Amino acid sequence: MRRQVELYIKKDNESGTGYERVDLFDFEDININNSIKDARDIGKVFTEFTQEFKVPASKNNNKLFSHYYNWDVSEGGFDARLKVPALIKINGVDYKKGRLTLKGSALNKNRAKNYSVVFYGETVSLKQLLSDDKLKDLNTSHLNQFQLNYSSANVQTGFASGYNISGGTIVENTSTTTAGDLCVPFISAQNYYFYDTTQNAPNPAEGASESRNINVNESALVTPRGISFGDLKFGIRVYHIIKAIEEKYGLTFSTDFFSTTNLDFYELYLFLSKEKGQYSEDGGTVITDFDDFSLDSGPDARPMQTTRQFAYQNGTNSSYNISYTVGTAFSSSTYSLVVTNKIDGSTVFESNGGGISTTFNFSLHKNTRKRFDLEFKIQGENTSNFTQSVSIVHKQSTMEGRKLTILPDSTSTYSESLEPFKFNITGNMPDIKVIDFLTSLFKTFNLVAYYDNDIVTVKTLVDYYDNGQSIDLTDYVDNNVANLNRTNLYSTINFEFEKPSTFAVLNSNEITSDEFGNEKMNNLNQDPEIFSTLAFDGGTYNVKNKFEKIMYERMTNQTGGDNTNVGWGWLVNKDQDSVLTKPILFYGIKQQLSSAPSGNTPPSQILFDNSDTTYTNLSQYIRASNTRSYYSGLSFVEAQSINFGSEFDEFHQVENTTSLFKTYYEEYVQDIYNRRSRILKVKAFLPVSVILKMTLDDEVTIGNRLYGINKMKLNLNTGKADLELMTRTASKLS
Repeated sequence: MRRQVELYIKKDNESGTGYERVDLFDFEDININNSIKDARDIGKVFTEFTQEFKVPASKNNNKLFSHYYNWDVSEGGFDARLKVPALIKINGVDYKKGRLTLKGSALNKNRAKNYSVVFYGETVSLKQLLSDDKLKDLNTSHLNQFQLNYSSANVQTGFASGYNISGGTIVENTSTTTAGDLCVPFISAQNYYFYDTTQNAPNPAEGASESRNINVNESALVTPRGISFGDLKFGIRVYHIIKAIEEKYGLTFSTDFFSTTNLDFYELYLFLSKEKGQYSEDGGTVITDFDDFSLDSGPDARPMQTTRQFAYQNGTNSSYNISYTVGTAFSSSTYSLVVTNKIDGSTVFESNGGGISTTFNFSLHKNTRKRFDLEFKIQGENTSNFTQSVSIVHKQSTMEGRKLTILPDSTSTYSESLEPFKFNITGNMPDIKVIDFLTSLFKTFNLVAYYDNDIVTVKTLVDYYDNGQSIDLTDYVDNNVANLNRTNLYSTINFEFEKPSTFAVLNSNEITSDEFGNEKMNNLNQDPEIFSTLAFDGGTYNVKNKFEKIMYERMTNQTGGDNTNVGWGWLVNKDQDSVLTKPILFYGIKQQLSSAPSGNTPPSQILFDNSDTTYTNLSQYIRASNTRSYYSGLSFVEAQSINFGSEFDEFHQVENTTSLFKTYYEEYVQDIYNRRSRILKVKAFLPVSVILKMTLDDEVTIGNRLYGINKMKLNLNTGKADLELMTRTASKLS
């Protein structure tokens, strides 16, 4: 029996009071297409769509489509560039809300015969919405809450405690276990760190990197020592990046996966690093004019004027000795000083400097009379906590006959201590597009997305299937027409991060002939009958995200070899030179130094170098980790890792099998490779009651067998359905 299918649209892009009905051909069928493949592509945000179908060029439709066939009608004409809100009803009951696209019009003697249209379920095209925007473009009020000065004190707080947002204000995180909303993990961008109870121990590093002993009892005569705050950069919860994406693009993601209670996600951080090496902000340009100076002693030496040197004659000799000192908080700071004469634009002095402090000395002593109006311009990078102090000493003497008289010096000085630079969250984001960041998250955790009542619902694939209904289609299947095929058996499935660039991972991969963090499978179910990959002829399937994996190290005492409770990462290449990595995800762990999960006696404190000749002893810090594993009393609790495969936990030094593959991929993949796995293609005639409720996450029963839905093509007018089903070896993948 043919169903009554009705199509309604709203014109003018959601304006108007309601939907208007579109006339349909009695013989034209509307077919809906669904595929689980689209649900796993965040760029599409899973949607149903119809095959292109035609509607008559009736008087009503000509009015609705504003005589689109007549291109001379422009004022108030139908804009086919836009998808208009639409609604499909079956037998008077709402079936789908979505959008309708007008594809074109068939003409006969310049008059419309029909219009071609396509219906799309409610959807957001994230690829179009996000365009080529990068994470650095997420300049939102949400992320702007995290603004704070990049200073030794603030970095130390972020390193020891972390920060939270409270009432729109950034405050110190007081939790003893979590790292907070914003933290500073122990990942060194340049220098090498070690722990040794022996003072003045040998330098373990090679190349240009400094070696720094973080033992609090290291001799005060040894420099450098302690953790240099310039080596450290911030990390932010990925949750807050998701919130910023929602704000900037007017989206709402569901809290199924992007939730504060889903700790596998909520405790995940993105390392904020836009360039290699120590943290750097452009120091900008600071201009100081002689008019800003104060007279400390002697007569006022302004206007500045030098005179010719004298030789056994009457006259005066006037010169200026200038000392200009620059100070910053970083030993890696670089800057230049340019002094110009504003009267004629000439350069009086120019030089480069670097390090925590540099003093430039020069003199103005001309053989001819010359006037000066000095401008001091200091420009540099990495000049947080910038200070400048200048002293100008005017020296003058007179000659009368052969009598030389030395006049009193005139001293003018100027000093300034500038505000530390604000750490800009978006300005320090790694270089990655927003769409690529989301896509990489989806591939990492095997997520699906679909649009539902103005919300982009995001779930793991397993949860997606678990939340579906169980529908028995036994009575509706045409048993006379069916095809049973084996599933596509890939010979190899690769789960990969970006190519590694850091010292520890590269060395480990060479030694073990394995790729740290990745997983490669070519014998998924260990079935001896199909051990040979010749049985797998489906090619290679790659799951690759745009994140880079780094390997952390648990420090041992160089004297004695005992484990410490200090874990850290080092962003250098094989030559131990600083390197810029691809985006890095990590779990932030608040590590208490007084606890000893390994049974060894760790240091109770580590040394933090404030880079201003002062040091602080810290009893806790933020440890970056590839796992969420922890000790509960004396019991070790293995928790989720962000490695695709089973890997040795660098800090706890045990194998962690709770991999991304095991948690988020294994059930689905193993189902494909099961001996009993089949792809069943059947035809069915579905009643309206089933059509109105059936979705791709449903579990289908035919006879006594369970199936999941891969694809579904549904004729709304007749109820005829072409279904591609995959057998389930376990109900709802669980």
